[in-house]
Amino acid sequence: MRKGRHPCVTVIKVDTTNIKKMTFTSRGLSVAKPRYDTTIFSGLILLIVVLFSLSGQAAPMLPELGSGEGSLVNLTHDKSIAEQVLRNLRHDDLILDDPLLSEYIQNLGNRIASQANWKRGSFHFFLIKDMDINAFALPAGYIGINAGLFLRSQSEDELAAVLAHEISHVTQRHHNRASEYIEKQNVFLAAAIIAAIASGGNDSGASMAILMGSMANNLHANLAYSRNNEQEADRVGIELLYRANFDGQGMVQFFDKLHQSQRFNDGEYTKYLRSHPVTLERLSDARNRLKQASTQKKYHTSDYLLMWQRLAHLTEAPDGIFTEPPQTHLSKLYKQSLKLEQSEEYGKILELLQPVLKGQADSIPLSIYIADTYQKTGQNLQSLKLYQQLHELYPTQTSITLGYCKQLLHNKQTRQAKVLLRKAIRQQQPVMPELYKLLARIETQRGASASAYRYLSTYYFETGRPHQALQQLAQGLDTPGLSFYEREELEAQQTMVREHIQMLESLPGQ
Repeated sequence: MRKGRHPCVTVIKVDTTNIKKMTFTSRGLSVAKPRYDTTIFSGLILLIVVLFSLSGQAAPMLPELGSGEGSLVNLTHDKSIAEQVLRNLRHDDLILDDPLLSEYIQNLGNRIASQANWKRGSFHFFLIKDMDINAFALPAGYIGINAGLFLRSQSEDELAAVLAHEISHVTQRHHNRASEYIEKQNVFLAAAIIAAIASGGNDSGASMAILMGSMANNLHANLAYSRNNEQEADRVGIELLYRANFDGQGMVQFFDKLHQSQRFNDGEYTKYLRSHPVTLERLSDARNRLKQASTQKKYHTSDYLLMWQRLAHLTEAPDGIFTEPPQTHLSKLYKQSLKLEQSEEYGKILELLQPVLKGQADSIPLSIYIADTYQKTGQNLQSLKLYQQLHELYPTQTSITLGYCKQLLHNKQTRQAKVLLRKAIRQQQPVMPELYKLLARIETQRGASASAYRYLSTYYFETGRPHQALQQLAQGLDTPGLSFYEREELEAQQTMVREHIQMLESLPGQ
């Protein structure tokens, strides 16, 4: 019997009711009022990682603080926890899985992380559908950035500064100190915290009262980064920015915003400040480090302004809530095109953007937008041709591969689409769930029902819906004429999903 393709995962449930949730509408996202204080979330993420890491080991060996060699838990365990956090967030529709935005934030983070001395795997960056100013990091190198923080930035340097700071918290092992706090807690209190998290916020009684009371404040007091942690993350972060050819002034500018907010008790930045306190000493230290750094050529992409406009469009941010960064002619055209899209004036979009495409051939977001607009105006061959050209130039860009495969599927070129998608899935870690969903559509069109059920099951599993995943596998196993290999694959995945559900249901409060 072959082993299932999914590794065993550490099952956790994250209380996501405390986040300002947004839901996609026909135009984009709408913000719903949160039921609970949003400041709890990043502390809970860190608490979850430590609790479940310690619960899986009888006598964990903790490294000394500041040690780059020790490990709170092994990398596989860290990664499985982070992946489950993502599943839970996706289940509650809190991950912004827009291919272009996801790829932009990942590429931006990779550019910075590549300069770090980090040998424990790759970093993964993702956007949260939350308009609060916040960011958080998991030990395995998974870093979440709120949509509100992105839109509050005024330059790519400022956004890069936040990423560099969070990357530095991971590389400098600042999460390790949280384990000491957890070990001091009464086991029953720890169990109560887990039960509150596992309840998903549905119980408004005792479990949520624990989180919302004095214990929650004590939790943040112990899990917030120390002053030394913050200064070290500043120091390392500025060095990473310098090596990656960003302007370190972006960090000072963003810190200055935080400090001013702190002085005037502005609630807009409160969530980030609780875990990342800003002092005059930090500001002064950052400025001094910039003076000592030698000047070098700065490199900025044109994509930042386009992605800022795209995010503002998707979140339906009303004009005036966020101050626009200084715009270029291209970003103004893109903004105008997004507004035309709301009224489905696709012909006007092409009239607006086609003249500038030749001069902006290296702009992936603009090229993809035009290719998709061709398809919406019925110019399918034109769309397919442009996507083919883009894929030849940028074969590893997932946003291009995804759009190209959709066009191949539309033109019934399913064999090529399947080959490209499977290659993209092998190359991308973690995999964007939409790739599995599209692969299921392709297999359905090819008449490969068993594979379609298996891929759709994977999509449901990765979006935090294991029961739906199990249903797909059951339907797959009922498919007439299954080969021995197909049945073996389906049964192996079925066993993995069942074990996952059993672990989930065994948590306190279930």
